[in-house]
Amino acid sequence: MIRGTTSTHTFTIPFALATVEKLLVTYTQGGDIVLNKTEKECSLTEDLDLIRTVIRIDLSARETLAFRDGYANVQITILSAGEVYKTDTDFFRVEDTQSEEVLK
Repeated sequence: MIRGTTSTHTFTIPFALATVEKLLVTYTQGGDIVLNKTEKECSLTEDLDLIRTVIRIDLSARETLAFRDGYANVQITILSAGEVYKTDTDFFRVEDTQSEEVLK
């Protein structure tokens, strides 16, 4: 991901959409929370063939500027049937930008 660009992240979790009560996607860098997205801020669709939910998160240019050059982490917390689950932490590269101007 390049800072200052719009970025789409897609994740798949092994839960049927109807069983997902709440969802929190947490982005961190250097142990600090950079961004949280709830289920209301994500697009959730169900893959009926595999009984799983696909999560799509669209980050704005302004949101990606909150990250620093380097590596960032993402983890998803799911509340399903009264139980809380967490995905493994995944990481991705954040590249710096020459300009922090956000185009509209």
